[in-house]
Parts: sequence; C-alpha cells; structure tokens
Amino acid sequence: MKTPEGYVKADVDKYLKSLGAYVFAPVQQGFGQQTLDRLCCIFGKFVAIEIKAPGNKPTPRQYAIIEQIQRKDGIAFWVSSVEDLKKSLEFYHVR
Repeated sequence: MKTPEGYVKADVDKYLKSLGAYVFAPVQQGFGQQTLDRLCCIFGKFVAIEIKAPGNKPTPRQYAIIEQIQRKDGIAFWVSSVEDLKKSLEFYHVR
C-alpha cells in the first residue's frame, strides 16, 4: 500500500520519465552520506529532488543537503506535486 508520499513519488517519477531524464532513487539505510530522494540528469543538468507528501516539509538535514548541493552549483529543491516540479524546473531553466 502506497503512502501519500509514495503517490507523489510515483507521479514525479512518471513525469521525469516523460522528459527522458536519468533518475536514480537511492535507498537510504543509514550508511554513508545522506542524500535526497531523486538524483537526476535532466537535459544535461544535475538535479536533486526531495519529495514530500502535501503539507509536509523537508527535515533540517534535508534542507542542509539541498543547500550543500546548491553551493556546489547543482540544482536542488523539494516538491509536493508534479506541478511543484514543473515550476521548479522552469525556475532553474531546466529544459
């Protein structure tokens, strides 16, 4: 049974696939460095995405990872819907 976040992840994955993106969904088990839910290459750009159920926000650690990636000139953000994803990709000129 999918969780509310699981439904958003499935929708996001479907949209990313429609773009022809490379998508890696790491399984985090507490070993090594933490990362975000999806690591992607979209139109030649590195994009890291944290996915949350509507109404939820990233943890302080997830915000820190987003900021760390952004400081290295990567694109990183969090979404709660495909519409959020589309807006973020537009904002970062990923097309």
